[in-house]
Amino acid sequence: MKTQYTIRNVPKDLDAKLRAISARQKRSLNRVIIEQLDQALLRPKKKSRKINHSFDDLFGKAKFDPNFEAALWEQRQVDPRDWQ
Repeated sequence: MKTQYTIRNVPKDLDAKLRAISARQKRSLNRVIIEQLDQALLRPKKKSRKINHSFDDLFGKAKFDPNFEAALWEQRQVDPRDWQ
């Protein structure tokens, strides 16, 4: 036998949200509430995968490109007039 609950004093904004989900999904309010409780308590969302900010997998794989190196050298030139 399944357990039944009676819930009182549900805040209006929570009631509205649950009813909106119920209407949008065309599911009973009871079903929506059970699913929401299940997701919140028994199956919490998995933590997002940690983003790796390391470039270790790229280390040593760059190919020398003389055109790219020339463009970088050109950008690194300092105009003495900019420092007067």
